[in-house]
Amino acid sequence: MSRLIAISDIHGCCNTFQQLLETINFSIEDHLILCGDYIDRGLHSMQTLDLILGYIDKGYAITCLRGNHEVMFLDAYNDSTLVPRFLNAGGNYTLTSFGVDKISDIPKVYIDFIQGLKSYHIEGDFLFVHAGLNFELENPLDDEETMFWTRGMVVNPKQVDFKTIVYGHTPVVLSDIEDMIAQRSVTYMVDIDNGCVFEKDGMNCLLAYFPLENNFVVQKNIDYL
Repeated sequence: MSRLIAISDIHGCCNTFQQLLETINFSIEDHLILCGDYIDRGLHSMQTLDLILGYIDKGYAITCLRGNHEVMFLDAYNDSTLVPRFLNAGGNYTLTSFGVDKISDIPKVYIDFIQGLKSYHIEGDFLFVHAGLNFELENPLDDEETMFWTRGMVVNPKQVDFKTIVYGHTPVVLSDIEDMIAQRSVTYMVDIDNGCVFEKDGMNCLLAYFPLENNFVVQKNIDYL
């Protein structure tokens, strides 16, 4: 039976990501939505992208969204003056994972993948995005930048046809995620970023969220920063 699954903010934690997929028995019948931030901070950005691309090549249904770290990557790729911002946000770990000193030396297949990432995805009663939406606009989908960067979103469900927003970007402790899941029918939003790369109480895990069932599976970070 096909399942809808969402994961966000892997941040180069490839071993943790792979273990989570094995734990949930990710299959070719499932549809996996990845809500961005595959790279930076963790040690295995290239390996994370390779894992995703490998699944896609095998015919797995994976929809990949762009996060703010992919935005910073592309900005630095296109404008060398923005390289320091990319490096300061953990991009130095990304370059190390590729064994290169310059972003321009990263193979084109990875550049093409990141350039082709979607800003958001709608499926059934759910809208998936990296950071959130701008509900100050009549049509929140008109503001792409907010999709990558916003924090502290308050959803107006009428503006998105009463779809629940599933997103990451802002790390929250596990108990807060559980509260958001319990209140989803009221707030129409669930943050699934448990701060996989942050060794803090209540964080340091990667989540697989199942929107249709409104529950999740937790994988403790098994990568080493």
